Amino acid sequence: MCLLAICTMPVFANVLETQVTISVTNASLYEAFEQLRNKYGVSIIYSNNVLNDQQKVTVNTGTVSLNEALNLLLAGQKCSYRIENSQVILIPAEPNTTVAHVSQVTQQKASVKGQVKDANGEALVGVNVTVKGSQTGTVTDLDGNFVLPNTGTDATLIFSYIGFQRKEVRLDGKSTIAVTMVDDAKALSEVVVIGYGSVRWFRKISCLSTC
Repeated sequence: MCLLAICTMPVFANVLETQVTISVTNASLYEAFEQLRNKYGVSIIYSNNVLNDQQKVTVNTGTVSLNEALNLLLAGQKCSYRIENSQVILIPAEPNTTVAHVSQVTQQKASVKGQVKDANGEALVGVNVTVKGSQTGTVTDLDGNFVLPNTGTDATLIFSYIGFQRKEVRLDGKSTIAVTMVDDAKALSEVVVIGYGSVRWFRKISCLSTC
């Protein structure tokens, strides 16, 4: 068995977000992969038992993502792929599994990160960040940053915080986002009663102050 790798140096940009045009006419898959390598900055790894890279393909597109380009080039092939950082690894397809389906699973494993601020540009600490329709979630750190591992870039995130309006953000393929939350005047004036005393919520601190 021969293991082939079309390699490039690691890149810092998120390859899943890169959009380029692909143009190959009656070219081998190997030549098409070379174009992906140059334009997306990825390595493509596969064995000759998985794919015959001398097969001819013709694909001409507008601007497309790496996933879309791979789906077009590998349509009808008995292989699928996964993307790990800047590497595309071609693997034998599972029975009844299409390339597009495996691509979707790969996207779901991508990490999503971002920062949450208020309207004045100040970082918000302790904001609840959850993935809509799931139990996956986290909270923002002291700088308002958050990371959600193994989250699809097609997910919708829900941001909630005392004194601010609840906000939903669709990722639409993005893995890094910046979120601004808006004050909820009604919520800011609410008094919460605990035991014998009453307390008021403040957004600048993470504790409660007795009134």
